Amino acid sequence: MQWVVENPQYLKFLKLDGYLVGSPNTDDFIDQNSKVEFAHRTALISDITYNVISNFNYDTWENDEAVQDALHIHKGTVNKWSRCNLTMSYTIDQPSVVQVHQNLTNYNLRLLVY
Repeated sequence: MQWVVENPQYLKFLKLDGYLVGSPNTDDFIDQNSKVEFAHRTALISDITYNVISNFNYDTWENDEAVQDALHIHKGTVNKWSRCNLTMSYTIDQPSVVQVHQNLTNYNLRLLVY
């Protein structure tokens, strides 16, 4: 989609109505710092759980015993929680695609994020 943003003159030939993004990482800072807040605002976690989790650094909170108790995780279910796919090799690291989405929506392209 970045190519489309950089070459908008070709949009008339592509006849795009929109685009979709599955499980996107939109912006490193926004995404990493909003997960707990989102879960709380949408009632996925209780006020108590939110308060417990909010007191911990994002990278370590999931391994804290108090957090696991608040989330009702059975002891011994997981020895250590870790981020998935750390071994995937990426050739490009794009910390934010917010500007790409803004540019594409300027061309009346609809965006579906799932």
